[in-house]
Amino acid sequence: MTNKEVANHVFARNPKIDKVYVTSDKQAFLEEHQAEGHAQRLKDQKVEPFSKNAEEAEEKLKSKVKKLKTKSTDILDGNVSEVADKVKTIGTVEELNTLAEREKAGDDRKGVKEAIDKRIAELSEDNNNDQGETGTGDDNNENNDNTK
Repeated sequence: MTNKEVANHVFARNPKIDKVYVTSDKQAFLEEHQAEGHAQRLKDQKVEPFSKNAEEAEEKLKSKVKKLKTKSTDILDGNVSEVADKVKTIGTVEELNTLAEREKAGDDRKGVKEAIDKRIAELSEDNNNDQGETGTGDDNNENNDNTK
């Protein structure tokens, strides 16, 4: 049993206790000076403090980390089909180029690179169509002033 396990056992059996000191021989004390007095008679005189609030905070932190690991927000996480679906939501060629570089440096999956290239082509085509629609129309306004 580790010192931490000893402290957790004390906390579980005594809910009103917030802090405990555990010596190297796994004895728990409520007062630091008592633990240090006991530890002086031991070969290993280490006294380790534990706080219930710190234990609870550590457990909450571990839980959050676990959730973050299981719910990744990186677009490249997932199988090729999942990543390809996510790629369809990207709106700029710059983002896609960065993503392509990361994929090449990482897993270098052919299907993912193809999905990125396809999305770049779609955005480029959309951009070309938008530029054609927003032209000035000056081509139709030739100067036909022959009334001089």
